[in-house]
Order: sequence, then C-alpha cells, then structure tokens
Amino acid sequence: MFSDNAIELLCNRYAHPGETPEAIFRRVSKALSIRDDIFEKELYDLMITGTFLPNSPCLRSAGRKKGNLSACFVLPIEDSIASIYQALTNMAIIFQRGGGVGFNFSALRPEGFPLSCGGESSGPVSFMKIFDINTEVIKAGGFRRGAVLLALNYNHMDIEKFCQAKLKGDLTNANLSVVVHDSFMRHVIKNKKIHLMYDKKIQQEVQASNILDLMAFGAWVTGDPGILFYDRINKDNPKFSEIKIDCCNPCGEVPTVH
Repeated sequence: MFSDNAIELLCNRYAHPGETPEAIFRRVSKALSIRDDIFEKELYDLMITGTFLPNSPCLRSAGRKKGNLSACFVLPIEDSIASIYQALTNMAIIFQRGGGVGFNFSALRPEGFPLSCGGESSGPVSFMKIFDINTEVIKAGGFRRGAVLLALNYNHMDIEKFCQAKLKGDLTNANLSVVVHDSFMRHVIKNKKIHLMYDKKIQQEVQASNILDLMAFGAWVTGDPGILFYDRINKDNPKFSEIKIDCCNPCGEVPTVH
C-alpha cells in the first residue's frame, strides 16, 4: 500500500537501527494496545494498509524508553527569570522526546520597563531569541529540528517589534502568531485606535490598522506572523471563561490552555 518514497521516508525518519516498516508498525501497535492482543492486531492492520498512522513522535518513540507519544504542547511562561528558564528547560525536554510546543509571551513586561531588582527589562522579543536558538540546537526526538510557536497579544507594548522580528532576520526557527480579539478587528474596520497595555494600564495608543498592516507586510515577506483569533477559538472552548485559551501548538491545530 505504500509507495517507494513513502517507505524510504518512513525508514529514514521513524525507524530505529535494523527496523523494517513492518517492525515499526508492530512496535507501535504493541505499545499502544497495552497487552490487548485484539486491539494490537487491529492497529497493526490499519497501519500496514495505510488506513491509519499516528503522529511522528508516536511512530518514532512508542515502545521505547522515555518515549513521548504526544506531538503538541502549550506551556506557561510568566514574568520572571525562573519561569522563563523553566519553560526553556521543559521545551528542550519536549523537543528531545519528539514534540513541539507553543508559548504566549504576553505576561512578560515590555522592553525598557523597570525590574523589581533594579534595571530595565529587555522585553519578550529578546527572550524569544533564546527559545529560537534552542529550537535550532535541540533536535526533536533526536531526528528532526524542534518546532515552536511564539505568540504575543496584539495589545502588548512590544507588538510592533514582535511583528518586525523576522523582517530583521530574527526568530527564524520559530512560528510567530499575534493573538487578536474581535474588538481589534472592529477597530481596524472603523479606523480607530487601540490601547497598548501593561500592568492593566494604558501605556500608549496606536492606530489598529497600522498594526494589521505591519502584520500583513511581515506575513507577505517572511510568512510570519500569523494570527490567532482569541474569541473564535474560545467560542468552541466548553470551559470558557473559567479557562481561557490564548495559544496553540506550532501547527496550530490544537489551541490549548496553559
């Protein structure tokens, strides 16, 4: 059922030393069935015929020690060095085990704002650069580059710098997305200004259409940033407003709460 190209891809990306395609499917079906012989055979038959295939980490890691079967994660990141570097460590572990991860950096204070210990913040984009480098260095599951999505809310003080990052040659290993609300789009249509916020206080007013133009120009030239529609995502969130979804994994198909 598989073409020669598909078999070559399967072996190059997912096989461990000495594994044939059949051996890959037997390893995976055995691990997923958890000693249910009937289910194991059903899974194997579905995979060998190409009817069903699990995600990449599952194909690569199922049945292996410390194998991670999930591909998609969103992790929290708060406005502290401890939180930032804990998130970086967790990201590296997820990459090591074959997954991808998304972060919303909007909790980080803007560039130039004072720190509690003295001095000024370098801003979320500067910390994103560390995550970007980490993505290049740590191979996901030991066989491919990691995947990360970095998001920032449309009303963050550093939104313009974020939208320009790839235009300046930064954050080239990451997917970038701006989280926008319906109110932002209404302000664009009505040619009105939006408030850029920090610490629940208005810090600056900018034309909403200018932000959208910057996003569109960046996407046209570099492919980023994309847009995450906060209200639309949470419309299908059964636990809203108790739990608010404000980010997604790198491929965008799994919006997730921290």
